[in-house]
Amino acid sequence: MQVFGLTINLITLFALVLAIGIVVDNAIVVIEAVHAKMEEEHLSPYAATVKVVHEISGAIVAITFVMAAVFIPVAFMTGPVGIFYRQFAITMATSIVLSGVVALTLTPVLCAMILKNNHGKPKKKNPIDLFIDGFNRVFGKLTVRYEKLLRAIVNRRVVTWVVLLACCAGIFGISKSLPSGFIPNEDQGMIYAIVQTPPGSTLERTNEISRKLQEIAEKVEGIRSVSALAGYEVLTEGRGSNAGTCLINLEEWSKRKHNVNEIIEELEEKAKEIPGATIEFFGPRPFRDMEQRVVSPFVCWTRPITMITRNSKR
Repeated sequence: MQVFGLTINLITLFALVLAIGIVVDNAIVVIEAVHAKMEEEHLSPYAATVKVVHEISGAIVAITFVMAAVFIPVAFMTGPVGIFYRQFAITMATSIVLSGVVALTLTPVLCAMILKNNHGKPKKKNPIDLFIDGFNRVFGKLTVRYEKLLRAIVNRRVVTWVVLLACCAGIFGISKSLPSGFIPNEDQGMIYAIVQTPPGSTLERTNEISRKLQEIAEKVEGIRSVSALAGYEVLTEGRGSNAGTCLINLEEWSKRKHNVNEIIEELEEKAKEIPGATIEFFGPRPFRDMEQRVVSPFVCWTRPITMITRNSKR
């Protein structure tokens, strides 16, 4: 983490906690393979470890690169998403790569030193051993049935193509219904409307457009109050006579039938009736620090600016 200039924060700690459940897979694969070799071929721990390392090294490398490939592209994303998740992606990818190195170096050494081949030797079993043996018998039967199922369908191309097409159809359906953004917008009960009149427009003209938008928004179902502001544009925090903003507060989720996206679509359709201005609608950012910067102009003014505000449906 120091090499990449990262610090200990909530993002990197979250990545480390998540990595704990991922990076142990490589070591588990090695240990289970050594255990199976000792049981099936009655080899010593050292001989079983040597044989396993030669057999599954390629699989360990493949697993490592496949898991790392999920997170590495995120580190190259630009914009707020890239800044937010770059530390997460680098921490995860580095942990996964290091786990592969450990699985091919330290884990085999520990297997050869610590594991004991007690298979076939009489042993007095306690209740825990009896439970484990019973679980293994049930799991073994399920494994045999699963192998029979695979043998029955592996050579049937029709079944394979049907499963493949069903998966593709499911992916297509899910992509249509789920939000497509990396960080989807949330329904926070608030909408911002940006009003841009032609350059050189007076503040009175901008305020007139804002009032018309305010009147239209008041008639939309699910909107509780509307505040109009002329001379300030909340998206870029710009000030000018041709910029305006409307702060639209929605009813509580239990009191309205439409979500924020549906209300925005209705507002965009009705805002087309207002000529001579470009009007855009968007919801608050999903991050609290960004939201605070967006809301702050309505709370505390550091520069004198002409403001005309009217609330309705109090």
